[in-house]
Amino acid sequence: MRGKADVREFLDHGWRAFPDLTFELIAGPHIAGDGPRAAYWWKATATHQGPIDPPGIPATGKQIEFDGVDIHDYRDGKIAKLRIIVNMNDIATQLGILPGPGSTAEKIMVGMHKLRSRHTRS
Repeated sequence: MRGKADVREFLDHGWRAFPDLTFELIAGPHIAGDGPRAAYWWKATATHQGPIDPPGIPATGKQIEFDGVDIHDYRDGKIAKLRIIVNMNDIATQLGILPGPGSTAEKIMVGMHKLRSRHTRS
C-alpha cells in the first residue's frame, strides 16, 4: 500500500469482512536502538461476517484468533512505513480455506504437490 487512499481501502475491506475485529496488545512498544523504529506484538479476534474482497471469499461466520507483529518506522513524528506480520496460513485454516494440519485433505494436497513437483522436474 502506498498513501492514505490505499490504507483506507485496505481498512474498509477488513472491517467489512470482520466488523467485530479487536486487538489486544501483548508486548511493546519495543523501541529500536538504531533509529526511529518500534515493534508491537498483538493478538486479534474477529468473526468472519462479510466477504473477503478481493478475492471474494464469502462470509463463513467463523470466529478466528491470531497474533501478529507490527513494525513501525517513523519520520517527522509519523509512521512512514508499517510492516504487519501475521501467519496467513493459520488464518486461512481457521476460516476453512485451507485444510487443517494432519487432515486427509492436507495429505491429499501435499501428495498432489509432490506429484506436480516430480512432473515439472522431468
